[in-house]
Order: sequence, then C-alpha cells, then structure tokens
Amino acid sequence: MSNMFSNSEWIWSCNDYGINDYAEFCQKIDYESGNVNIKYSVSGEYTLYVNGEYVKSVQYADFECYKVYENVDITPYLKKGENFVCFLCVYWSKSGMRWCTPEAGLIYEIENDGKLVAVSNEETPSRKSAAYESGFT
Repeated sequence: MSNMFSNSEWIWSCNDYGINDYAEFCQKIDYESGNVNIKYSVSGEYTLYVNGEYVKSVQYADFECYKVYENVDITPYLKKGENFVCFLCVYWSKSGMRWCTPEAGLIYEIENDGKLVAVSNEETPSRKSAAYESGFT
C-alpha cells in the first residue's frame, strides 16, 4: 500500500479529535470521459458519496499494522464537468472487541484512466460533521 499512496497524505478534519469524532471530506474533480476509480483507506468507518449520491459504506477488515484499502469505480456516478467526491467518516477512538485505536485518518487517490487527478492532502476541504454530533458516547 505504501507505493500506492506515495502522492497522498493521511488527513483528518482537525488535530483536536476524540471519542466518536465525525468528519466530512469533499474533493472536487472535473470529468470529461473515461473510467474513474478511487482508492482509499480509513481509520474507522465511512460512507462514500459522489455528487450527493450514496456509493458505499462500512469498514473492511483492517489492522493498525496492516492497513487495507478499497478500490471503487465511481464512473457511473459522474457527470461531465464539475463533480464532488465526499466522505463521511467516524473515528471511534476507544479500543474494543473489534477495534484497536489507531490515529484518525483518511487517505485516497482518484485516477481517471490510470492518471492521478486528485489526492488527499492538507488542502482537502474538511470539517467536523455538521450532521452528526462528535464525542457522543
């Protein structure tokens, strides 16, 4: 996975995160034609939207020392011109039966016909979720 995300950075909405922290991330991409895939990994659970339409959610088997990633074809959700790829993520923060507390984070790369068109970095628009209350236990 390290070579795959060599152009991307792990990001979160702020440095001050805690228990049950909900964050939203949104990436604008321009689309004309071809196949578009997004590869991503999340420390927590997520829901992926493209142009406000639900694409995929939940968390996959993953370990702190062995991160896995998803690779999703988002072409059917795109329209010509400006598009928005958004994540709603939750970071649990407490270790439990099925969760070992890593750092909060999201990393992604978006490719159009194999060409990199967007990556997660400090410029990625993000915020604490406006729809969910963080810190609720």
